[in-house]
Amino acid sequence: MRSFWKHLSGLLGRVPKKSTSLVVGLVLVAVVIATMGATLFGVDAAQRALRLTDGEVWVWSPQESQAQRVNVGSGQVDIHRAFTDAKNHQVILVQTDQHLLLHDLTDGKVTTVNLKTLDSTAQLKVSSGPKTNVAMWHDKVLLLDSVKGEIRRLDPTGLDSRGESLPVGSDLRPAGFDGQGTYWLVAHGAAVGVRADGDRGTPHIVKKTHIAAANHEFAVTALDSGMAVVDATSHTVTFVDRQDRHAVDVPGLDQPRVAARTYGGVIAISQPASRHVVLVEGGSVRSIAVPGEGKLGEAIVFSGRIYVTDIAAGQIIVLDLAGKPIQQLPVSGSAEPITFSQDEGRLIIDSAEAGTALFVDRGNHVTTVQKDPGQHGQETSSSAKPPVGRPQGGNRRPGKLPAPQTPFKLPSFIPFDLSNLPANSSNSSNNFNSGGTQSSSSTSQNGRPGTSRNGLGYTA
Repeated sequence: MRSFWKHLSGLLGRVPKKSTSLVVGLVLVAVVIATMGATLFGVDAAQRALRLTDGEVWVWSPQESQAQRVNVGSGQVDIHRAFTDAKNHQVILVQTDQHLLLHDLTDGKVTTVNLKTLDSTAQLKVSSGPKTNVAMWHDKVLLLDSVKGEIRRLDPTGLDSRGESLPVGSDLRPAGFDGQGTYWLVAHGAAVGVRADGDRGTPHIVKKTHIAAANHEFAVTALDSGMAVVDATSHTVTFVDRQDRHAVDVPGLDQPRVAARTYGGVIAISQPASRHVVLVEGGSVRSIAVPGEGKLGEAIVFSGRIYVTDIAAGQIIVLDLAGKPIQQLPVSGSAEPITFSQDEGRLIIDSAEAGTALFVDRGNHVTTVQKDPGQHGQETSSSAKPPVGRPQGGNRRPGKLPAPQTPFKLPSFIPFDLSNLPANSSNSSNNFNSGGTQSSSSTSQNGRPGTSRNGLGYTA
């Protein structure tokens, strides 16, 4: 602080005497406001004002045709954004700290929203149905089109193509990005890893290894590094990364289901008909019986517990890693399909028909989030459709959302460098506990890499 006043004294020495009192007054006002902000709200509050999008997760409500932003700290929806032409559509949300992509599988279009300005900036027409997959890693967007048998890289703001498209063949089953920024898929019985490095880097294959015949029954999940391919035909799980591959025998696989993204070292494979969950960790395989009757949905391991969808009972059954039941979490509406995703250190459980979503923190505390627009938050609606491709003209901003109110806003003239404020401890790491093992997936200076979720079944 002494050095600041010494530097200020030197500056004032060069200011004309008639202007000195005005300069001193402005500086004193700035110092007082900065001090009050730090005292009343703390440095952390100032940091939250500077990092608008941290601690926020977007979910989709098909009945209300809305994308809804949830503050994970309060467990409340603070903004609703209506998309009037997507009611009851299957929409996948793909989110980073900077961008939100809405992939409407029903109509076959992708809309991008800038999360710093909360504007929708572009829209792109794509093939409809589940044969199109959109994934995002920081500022890299990849579009997999199974109809055309190609992967394209898109600009996240204008959705125009970057570089050349990559032909990948037929019989495609995407897993998505792993924790290292490699996009994984199975193409005609081979595990394929794709990267698109650099500002305009063309997608290119960095790994390709044969798994089995293309007519085998596969389920795939992206890992912290690489991908796991569950082969129900040969009863194996094959782990593939950029350096290696190895297979594990898993007897008795029958119509297996896995989450599209697995965090940590334990893969949970659901056996719907037999009501078992198979846990695979390295070369170790364990089968756990789930109490009850009827078919199961997907399962996932989070913070040392197993969360599995009980379709018949309309609930989530929670077990420890030894298979002991701990609790049941009711799911309002339909229990199938269920969204399992992880973001901001939380497990997010969402159902297409539910008016609520469940957020589970690392301490296994469950918060119920109301998605009903009458409960919380601001609501915005716009029937205006953003342009296809990059918008023409710098002033055109269709579908503008209001910025959330904040309790304290720092003035722009405060004479302190706030760029090196420490990270919020609750958001400083994206390492997740799964089965007692921390994920090796971590974010860079650009924030969280990318998370995908939707209200009608999870897709990476």
